[in-house]
Amino acid sequence: MELLTQLLQALWAQDFENPGQSIDDWHVVFCLVCNFVP
Repeated sequence: MELLTQLLQALWAQDFENPGQSIDDWHVVFCLVCNFVP
């Protein structure tokens, strides 16, 4: 779960640099969370 937190923080920081790609990034993260959480 700690790895997921680090990933979210990395994407959060990237959103400010490249906001256009944030939607795709969050979609991937959302899919990962849905796979890990039953």
